[in-house]
Amino acid sequence: MKHLLLILACSLSGLSMCAADAPLAKPPFTPAVGAQGQRREEVMKELAKNPYPKTGGWHFVGKALASYWVGKSADGDAAILAMKSQAEDAGGGGEEMGFHWKAFQIARIVFLFGREGVFAPGRMSPEAEKTAKELLWAWLEPRGRAVLVEPSKDWWIWGSENHHLQAWFSMWGALSVLDRDPAYVGRIFADGMTLPQLKKGCNEYFKRWIRNRATRGLFVECGSTYAKYSLSGFYNFVDFADDPELRGLAKQFLDLCWTQWALEQIDGMRAGSRHRIYPGEGSERQGAATETAAYHFGGIGKNSMHPSVWCAATSSYTPPALVQEIVHRRAELGNYQITSRQPGLLDASSPAVENFVEDPKYPMYQPGGITKLDPACPSMLRRTYATPGFILGATMLPALPFTAWAAISSQNRWDGVLFTGKDSPRIFVQPKRPAKGSLYNTQWSVMDQGVLIIQRLKMSKAANTSRIFFSQNLPRTEKNGWIFVEAQDAYAAVKVAEGGWKWEPDSAEYWREVGKFKPRLGEWLAPEKEFAPIVFEVVPKKAFPGFAAFQNAITSNRLTQGVGRLDYTSVFYKTTLTLFTDYKQPPLIGGKPVNFETPMSFDGPVLQSEFGGATVQLKAFGQKYIFSF
Repeated sequence: MKHLLLILACSLSGLSMCAADAPLAKPPFTPAVGAQGQRREEVMKELAKNPYPKTGGWHFVGKALASYWVGKSADGDAAILAMKSQAEDAGGGGEEMGFHWKAFQIARIVFLFGREGVFAPGRMSPEAEKTAKELLWAWLEPRGRAVLVEPSKDWWIWGSENHHLQAWFSMWGALSVLDRDPAYVGRIFADGMTLPQLKKGCNEYFKRWIRNRATRGLFVECGSTYAKYSLSGFYNFVDFADDPELRGLAKQFLDLCWTQWALEQIDGMRAGSRHRIYPGEGSERQGAATETAAYHFGGIGKNSMHPSVWCAATSSYTPPALVQEIVHRRAELGNYQITSRQPGLLDASSPAVENFVEDPKYPMYQPGGITKLDPACPSMLRRTYATPGFILGATMLPALPFTAWAAISSQNRWDGVLFTGKDSPRIFVQPKRPAKGSLYNTQWSVMDQGVLIIQRLKMSKAANTSRIFFSQNLPRTEKNGWIFVEAQDAYAAVKVAEGGWKWEPDSAEYWREVGKFKPRLGEWLAPEKEFAPIVFEVVPKKAFPGFAAFQNAITSNRLTQGVGRLDYTSVFYKTTLTLFTDYKQPPLIGGKPVNFETPMSFDGPVLQSEFGGATVQLKAFGQKYIFSF
């Protein structure tokens, strides 16, 4: 078995090496101490006192977890028993009550507080533990099948990425809890698999899943509103897996995910391009919604009682010291670019509609079929340019029809820039929110360093505009067809390269979902021509003697529009970008076509890995950290 963290005893190129403990034979559980432990205690005490949300299945899960954690066993037992009543009222606790979002957290409660709990054994009463296991089995028994964890299905996704992961987390959690109970271990599923056999298959599935994704761009729903759910179950592997290889891989995977977040956050807010970021609050005010979990690890951001942080808040996991150092000292890294090759294209070689089990009565049957990703992960590059004062990000891809992409990749993509300053001011591109549903495959772009050209795609779905959002607290000046912005530590310029534009308030759209007026957060620039290309250039403020000097430099840059193409040269960044506005050729950077199938999965001065390789390398602050998968 490979070591899960490659530790070199010697320095390389003058860089010191970070080390980590090898995985142990038994899963230790040592809750965080110090400031991290204090933050955890704060949320658990408040959650026990005022469970969030106020009603529903999560209410009882959170109440049970927090009550047991703070030593209120009677309250925890009552919450577990209430879950049973709710599940019975909902018809048995199946997908109709979103049980797959909760089962892995119920398993966590048993792991921590059951008769053999690793934190406070016996804090659950025998009746409550028996009830929790009955709930888990009632959900697992009709769903458990070997086909769900077959290697040939590794790139299949049930529903969406976060739903899939939570359902498979829950399957693993239920199997792992019940495998330790003689009353369940001999039970057999409908396909003849025994509980221990399916548990082993589930262990192997997640080992492959982690290895597949670690050097292939990580998540399809990258930087999504739902990222907070997709990470939750990995803490269970770190804390409770009896397979040391899985436990070690999960630790490494979390380390890598939090490394990416640390490198792409600005003032604790996730920046860079994102997929599945809904118009409204998620786009205009928030980051990737993982900030609440980040608070527990680094103390940056704000506390939360949301269900997505419960596993992180009660875990023994903590990011490596170097990653925590990056969170608090990221600006000292200077300017760097990260390019990653992302999964998201559908596998066109298999039937369009297919299910894990082709039986409409099977609880996890999807009438429209499941999502099958292309494991080669072609045709998409995600690029992030980070500086101390701003982070610009875009997803670069060929102009393909929206049907070529998994909906969880093409839905509500977000490209733009976040700045330092109060309330994380930003500029980003996003078509107008449709009256119903979401936006799909709405734009294509080319980006290098702080320069971006972006255009609406005609191959989109549900989009009929092209708009640019400007935060309210960004002072603007319009000159020579450019919109110039002065942020706290940066200057930005935006140009609609064809036709005029008008300004629109964001209030009506932004607050539509809450049904009441709130102060607006910014304004939308709406081009008259929806397919007009848009040019961004963002620079550090200290690079120019003043705002006027920046404006003069931008208006002196060469911008030419020919038949089916737009070329823009930045003197400051010493780069020329070309976007073919007729979609007929891949974009050019410095006259060279963008290669969407680079041999690198992560590429740049701080993060590097070969596509499909076995390691990812992080370089920061004179240290070198190697993740090995």
